[in-house]
Amino acid sequence: MAEGPDLAEESSGRRAVDGVLDLARKAVGTSVKSLLSSEEGLRQVLSAVIPKEVGQAVRAELAELRRDFLSASVRELNGFLSHVDPAKEMQRLLTDLVFDIRVQVGIRRRDPAVDGGPEAPPPKAPVRPRKKTPAPRSRKG
Repeated sequence: MAEGPDLAEESSGRRAVDGVLDLARKAVGTSVKSLLSSEEGLRQVLSAVIPKEVGQAVRAELAELRRDFLSASVRELNGFLSHVDPAKEMQRLLTDLVFDIRVQVGIRRRDPAVDGGPEAPPPKAPVRPRKKTPAPRSRKG
C-alpha cells in the first residue's frame, strides 16, 4: 500500500512536466511562425543558418535557369510560328465553319408590360401664365 501514493505523485509530476513541455513547444512554434510570417524574420533566420555566399550562388543559379528557360521557350515558339502560314490557317478555318446569320426587323407599338416602359405617358409640366410686359413705347420725333 505504500506504493500507491508514490505512483500518484509520480504520475502528477509527469503530467506537470508534460504540460510544461507542451507550453514550451507551443511557445517555440508560435515564435517560429511569427518569424517566418514576415519577410524580415525569414531573412534573419536564413542569414543565421545559411552563409551569405550560398544565397548568392543560389540566386545566380536561379537567374541562369530563368534565362535558359526563357531562351528555350522563345526558340520553341519561334520554331512553331515559322511553320504556320496565317493565310492558309485562316482559309482552313473559314472553309470548315458554317456561318448562320439571322436578322429579324419589325415595327410594333410599345407594350409597357413587355418593354418595361411606363404605363402612362409622363405628366406634362404645368403651364404658368406669362407675365405681361408693357409694350415698348414708340417715340415720335
